[in-house]
Amino acid sequence: MYLLLFIVLLSLVTEICQTIGYSKLATKCWHMYREFAHRPTLTLQRKHKQDALNIKAEIHRTNAQDEFAKWAKLKRRLDKCTAAYDAEASTLAFAKSGFEIKFMIAIRVLLHGLRTFVLFWYRAEPVFYLPLRWFDPLTPLLAYPLAPSGSVSVFVWMFVCHRVCHQVVTVTRASIHQRIVVKEAAPPQDL
Repeated sequence: MYLLLFIVLLSLVTEICQTIGYSKLATKCWHMYREFAHRPTLTLQRKHKQDALNIKAEIHRTNAQDEFAKWAKLKRRLDKCTAAYDAEASTLAFAKSGFEIKFMIAIRVLLHGLRTFVLFWYRAEPVFYLPLRWFDPLTPLLAYPLAPSGSVSVFVWMFVCHRVCHQVVTVTRASIHQRIVVKEAAPPQDL
């Protein structure tokens, strides 16, 4: 029984990940990971950004012709803050691309490797037995490749679960999309 449910859950999680997209999942996980692993860099980047915005506001309040020395000094400080901000941003961008590549590879290896492992490890075990003589002409097909006759093999059960989960996720996604379109197209109601 646990094998039956495990294959259903594995197929559902795999299909959801494929529907959402591995890159979107990686981006969402990066935002969570960034808050913990790169907090000092993120804090420094935010500080440089705030400093640059404050200096820009001060530059706009300063007349470049009347107070040229002050304006030039502010301009140099702004260039320095902008360069520091850009350095922090490039560090975070490099870390993000590395994290996303590693995450996408890991999630694909985990999901597809787990499916392959289950297929090979349980290839000769039945997932469940069919009622006697209900599917007589199809019993050898349902037991393919090595499961006992009169049962459903892991291979067949995984194939069926994958197809059903694909259809469920597709219909759910279409209904959610339809609700969004209808909600956006509805005229505003006056009170």
